[in-house]
Amino acid sequence: MTISIKEDFLKRRDALFQSILKLDNDLKFSMEYSLLVEEFVRTIADNKKYNFALASAGSFSRRELSPYSDIDLMFISESVEGNEKDISQLVTKLWDYGVEASHTVRDYTDLAKYLDDDLHTFTQFIETRYLLGSEKIYNKWNELLLALLTEDEKTDLLQKLFEDTLNRYEKYGSSPKMLEPNVKLSAGGLRDFQTIEWMYILKNKFLLNKQNESSQAEIFVQQLKESNYVTERECDNVLGSYEYIVSIRNLIHVFSDQKNDRLEFNLQKKIADLLTHPDRRAEILHREHAHVGVHRNPAVRLEVDFRPVVDRFTARHRQPTGLPARRNAVVAAERNKQQRRLTAIAVTL
Repeated sequence: MTISIKEDFLKRRDALFQSILKLDNDLKFSMEYSLLVEEFVRTIADNKKYNFALASAGSFSRRELSPYSDIDLMFISESVEGNEKDISQLVTKLWDYGVEASHTVRDYTDLAKYLDDDLHTFTQFIETRYLLGSEKIYNKWNELLLALLTEDEKTDLLQKLFEDTLNRYEKYGSSPKMLEPNVKLSAGGLRDFQTIEWMYILKNKFLLNKQNESSQAEIFVQQLKESNYVTERECDNVLGSYEYIVSIRNLIHVFSDQKNDRLEFNLQKKIADLLTHPDRRAEILHREHAHVGVHRNPAVRLEVDFRPVVDRFTARHRQPTGLPARRNAVVAAERNKQQRRLTAIAVTL
């Protein structure tokens, strides 16, 4: 039984990885891969009743997995005490099925603990998605989380998010036109869009964890449209830029055959060939990476006065530098456009 379930998952996963060769919508690939892993985890649990909730986090909860993304899992309980055995057994079961599951275990007291002390951990709390176990415990977790978001706390967290963004720019690059950008963490990359999502969640106390078959990015942009924060055209443009960068990240993973978010020179030419000759996408990918679709099994790991801050953020990044490399021009342009659009959206929140 164990072997057949595992083989079925690997077969379906490899077929999905092959679809990178032909899918035009890379968010669709990321969503379908996320849904496949969700289904696999639930199958392994085998409908057992638990006194805790198991939730996805990070890009897994956003349903935006790239081929080698970390797959983050979070166990949530009223109290860890009394649940150790069930948690340990489920983790062991995941390993038995070939899923290398590191994990985090949280209880209700962690919400207040990390609210002021660890911004990165707390932002993980605000974008989880229920997988299995006690829905009552999961819903209570979210109720307690949102109850902590007083006006003063929201102001403090939003300020910290802007400061964290500037610190990230210092480390990974503040220009969207870098020679070898990190498509996730450099200016204009995926993390900028995700930071705006966190700002929206915090300011509006509205979680983006709907269970419909959509990525979090699509849910967020639809929410922006319905809330009339920005025009429908602006929403479509920023989602298009985000999807484009996701597609670049997916290709970086495929060509690197491992988790990698840096658009290095040796990858730029290969990806540029695909962008220049989209009709030859399958041919080029097979030539450069003939074993796509038979990847090793990716490890599953765990892992307000608002306007003055926005003004400072905008002023710092108003003037981009010159374009350094022709072959990086398309990616740089999309990251530059996304950065401008995201700054505009931040001002309206």
